[in-house]
Amino acid sequence: MLLVSCNSNQKQLDIIEVNLTNDWAKISEKLELTEGDNSTSEYLNSYITKNIDNIKINTFSIPTIKKTATIQLPTENKVAFLFNDKEKKQLVEIETSLNYLDNNTEILDLISKKYGKGKLLSEEGTVNKIKGIENYVWENLENNQTLFLSTFSLGNIQDLQTKSSKKQYSCILYLANNNAEIIYPNGQKETIVERLINRLSS
Repeated sequence: MLLVSCNSNQKQLDIIEVNLTNDWAKISEKLELTEGDNSTSEYLNSYITKNIDNIKINTFSIPTIKKTATIQLPTENKVAFLFNDKEKKQLVEIETSLNYLDNNTEILDLISKKYGKGKLLSEEGTVNKIKGIENYVWENLENNQTLFLSTFSLGNIQDLQTKSSKKQYSCILYLANNNAEIIYPNGQKETIVERLINRLSS
């Protein structure tokens, strides 16, 4: 099911279960969107939602605040809905950016439980691997979709009380329609999946 009840008054949208082709009309009724950017392509139209309290990834509810014993930080987590037209007729990708994760497998483990082990794109010797970025792909999912996950170090967060620090991670989750294309100003075309595989494999 697309919408899952978390209590009697609220429902959450599970991002990885969205049918990009069929679910946009239902999703758009529940979200406030503003124009924003994305990391896939400047030639896709992107709209950001601030309603991330109503969104989750499997059992992971997306937080707006990172809390420790002594501080609270805005996470700046965001979810972008991407279209290849300005009229928002067809949703072609959802891009979810998460910050201040306590370990680099938190989201990977959730996705792997649902879809099995993903294919590692950032192999030894690639630029991504040298930079400490791990990229995975789950291909041939239901609804003609592909899922990508990119995880990397955010840095350390310091506990002012104990003077200790803990490493934190960020990740970007891409859910893309297999057939959706990016149309460049020179008329050339490339599918979103092709672009992401090329970039995350380099």
